[in-house]
Amino acid sequence: MPSGRRVLVVSPHPDDAPISVGGAMAMLSGANRVVTAIMTTGHRSFIYGTQRSERIAIREKEVVKESRILGAEPRFLRLPFYEANYDVTEQDLADALA
Repeated sequence: MPSGRRVLVVSPHPDDAPISVGGAMAMLSGANRVVTAIMTTGHRSFIYGTQRSERIAIREKEVVKESRILGAEPRFLRLPFYEANYDVTEQDLADALA
């Protein structure tokens, strides 16, 4: 296993990283810095009786909790392409690199 490295996990939606590579994140986090870049807010999730802002808060709280368990650091990018039918703009790229 690598040690002393920086590991970037790209998560298109809030729950994609732990579902797909959560085990690897947990294994790597003991000896490495693991950062998860969450691209979108996940507000399109169906959570009965909630408004958009509530869904965003719920999804981000879940990510924080999962990250703590997996030993990762979450970074919420909240990129606007999620609102624009997935058309990636120059602003999305600038925000992601900031």
